[in-house]
Amino acid sequence: MTHSMTNEKNSFEPMDEEKYWQIIDQSLKEGPYQSYQEQYLIHKLRKLSIVEIVKFELRTDELMHNSRTNQLWCAASLLNDGCSDDAFDYFRYWLISRGNKVYHDALKNPDSLIEEIIPNKQYYRFETFGYMAYKVFTEKTGGNLCDYIQDDRKHNKRTNIVFTWSYEEPETMRAICPNLFYELWRR
Repeated sequence: MTHSMTNEKNSFEPMDEEKYWQIIDQSLKEGPYQSYQEQYLIHKLRKLSIVEIVKFELRTDELMHNSRTNQLWCAASLLNDGCSDDAFDYFRYWLISRGNKVYHDALKNPDSLIEEIIPNKQYYRFETFGYMAYKVFTEKTGGNLCDYIQDDRKHNKRTNIVFTWSYEEPETMRAICPNLFYELWRR
């Protein structure tokens, strides 16, 4: 391998949050399509050092962990007309990809995502966002990014969520996301 990292699990901290959000926020300026954003992010990741790629992924993992909430799952279900475990992951990648302000506003108030609705858009997901750092890391090293992250640093483990809403009781969804509910319920 052409890199200086050993195959031992390293103890890295996540990328500086300000730097991370600068990369994400800049990627939003690349055009109206998710594919443009993805191309920019892959290009940007290729310019980072191997350690910075690991740190980028650790920050993504932390943001994914922090956004695994009952309220955001309700918003994701309304935006995507239903939401499985995997679809919730892809939704949260999309949420992160929308930038610092959208992400943090949604953590405080998931109904704020009403501002992100695009007419005729069917799904609010960004599955490949979750694979970009892994792809670039493998390109640069031939290794697997998971092999370089300590297990205790992998925040994206599934945690149990106690749901306070259900499709069978629509008023419970309306209580969490009244604007999204009004706009999207049973479209």
